[in-house]
Amino acid sequence: MRLHSTRVSYAKELNATINPGGLGRNTNEKTIVAISIAVIGSLACPVFLTAAEEKEETVKMADLPTAVQTTIKDKAGKKEIVKIEKKTEEGKTVYEAVVNKKGKQWAIEVDASGKFLKKYEESKEKEKGEKY
Repeated sequence: MRLHSTRVSYAKELNATINPGGLGRNTNEKTIVAISIAVIGSLACPVFLTAAEEKEETVKMADLPTAVQTTIKDKAGKKEIVKIEKKTEEGKTVYEAVVNKKGKQWAIEVDASGKFLKKYEESKEKEKGEKY
């Protein structure tokens, strides 16, 4: 009998040392901490990815590759080019020329090889959250 009670006593001491608050309390706390970390991480992750994707710099027409200049001038026609930005989207260089067309600003996007990608009204993008 004495051997059994010694083992039980030792097991209780060991449990108290490893898990001082009792099994249930620490398990719940660990679960809450794990969930909190997961939620915070998932909320913060898009912010870091977005910041990396939004690398933009204003550039001059003369600094653009010839093919990019040709496409932008062709698509802009006689419209005033307000600004040109070089940006990185999904790891690829994209040039965005903003032109003034009848009082509205339109963006023309061209890739680094001079291929036309898209044209859209800038005010529509601003409504979606793009900063200018």
